Amino acid sequence: MEEKKQGLLNLMRQTGKKLERFSKNMWGNFAGMGDVVYYLENLTLPYSQVSTLQQAETTLLASLSENFIHTTVVASPKNKLKLQLSAEIDRQIGLVCCLAQELTLPATIALLGKMHYLSHHHYREQLILAIIGTPVFKDAPLVNDLRNMLGKLQISVCFIQATA
Repeated sequence: MEEKKQGLLNLMRQTGKKLERFSKNMWGNFAGMGDVVYYLENLTLPYSQVSTLQQAETTLLASLSENFIHTTVVASPKNKLKLQLSAEIDRQIGLVCCLAQELTLPATIALLGKMHYLSHHHYREQLILAIIGTPVFKDAPLVNDLRNMLGKLQISVCFIQATA
C-alpha cells in the first residue's frame, strides 16, 4: 500500500513539472525552439559589432538574454563532447554561430559534421546554426548548400543580417 502511495505521489510530481513547463511556454516565460528560430531570423545586427566571431557571439547572446528574460542563456557551455558551442538556451537548445565570410569548403564540411554529431547525439535535433553576415552572403551558393544539407538533417539554420 505504501509503495502505491509513493508511486502516485511521484506521478503527481512529474505531472506538476510538465504542467509548469507547459504554462511557462504558454505565457512566454520559456523559449521554445520555434520562438528562438523566429527571433533569430528577424534579427539584424550592426556590422561593427559582428566583425569577429567572438564579437558576434557576445552581441547575439546579449540580444537573446535581453529578449528572453526568463530563459537561461549560457555562453560556451562546457560539454562532454569537447565540441565548441556558442551557447545553450534553457539547457536544451544548442546554438552554434559562424560568420558567413569565413565559410570555406573545408570549414563548411567540418561544420556540417560537427552539427550532425551535436544534433543527433546531444541535442536531439534541437540545434540551431546562426550564420551571421551581410546581405550579400544570404544567397551565396555555399550558404545555400549548407542550409539545404542541414535542413535534410532537421537542423535549424538562421541567417542573421549584419548591416552597416
